[in-house]
Amino acid sequence: MPRIITALLKYYGRGFGLGLMPFMPGTWGTLPALPIAWLCPDELGMKVGLYLTLLPVSYLAADVLGKALGDSDHKSIVCDEIIGILPLLLWAGPQYWLASFLLFRLFDILKPWPISWIDNQVTGALGCLLDDLLAGLAAFCVVYLWM
Repeated sequence: MPRIITALLKYYGRGFGLGLMPFMPGTWGTLPALPIAWLCPDELGMKVGLYLTLLPVSYLAADVLGKALGDSDHKSIVCDEIIGILPLLLWAGPQYWLASFLLFRLFDILKPWPISWIDNQVTGALGCLLDDLLAGLAAFCVVYLWM
């Protein structure tokens, strides 16, 4: 893989640098999803296209960065937070973003079952992403019921 692509994947994987924050990197690393969702046109095809583009990019970023760091779920890898909360932000209106953010972080930190099982059993880039995708799904369900 060309070095520039590897460098860009690592930069995205660290949430454009926010994953390097000394405290709460996962919380800080969730924030780049906000402007991504804000800038996405409010059109179903664009939302789906954006998500289907960022999902494999997030996997590659987590894989490249995890291998470079020797830890597939290193605390500085936060592209999993971005891809985990993004569907929630894309489909819930901005008036629900604060609740979405708080619920996502709550599910991601507490890791209720089956999120905890995935976190403990699935390794590599897939494991890194999958627990956050489930946390996003759990938060989505709560916000959807609220809406």
